[in-house]
Amino acid sequence: MSGEAAELLAAAQAHLSARRLSAAEELYSRFIDRGPAAAGAGRDLATALNNRGQIKYFRVEFAAAMEDYTAAIQCQPAFEDERDIRIQSFLYSFAPGDSFALREKVGTEHTYFL
Repeated sequence: MSGEAAELLAAAQAHLSARRLSAAEELYSRFIDRGPAAAGAGRDLATALNNRGQIKYFRVEFAAAMEDYTAAIQCQPAFEDERDIRIQSFLYSFAPGDSFALREKVGTEHTYFL
């Protein structure tokens, strides 16, 4: 990762820590938009995606948060906590009375009603 990219990520993280969510989201987006080659594939890119997802989650934008969490997991499959948060975002995106189906790894399908 270049020095400029590292500074961008550090600044985004400082804004997030200070709860300046709009500024943090903008910087994370700029970092992510640089692409894997410029942003640094793997952990740094996954961290930026995860943290931007958290900002969206705080804003109750569950579907958008889930997209970022999914992308973070794809960059860094070891991000197990993001899997749990992604599931919460998915569940919160439904209104009471909605139904959805979850397909488990073994191929069985279960339908849940909220």
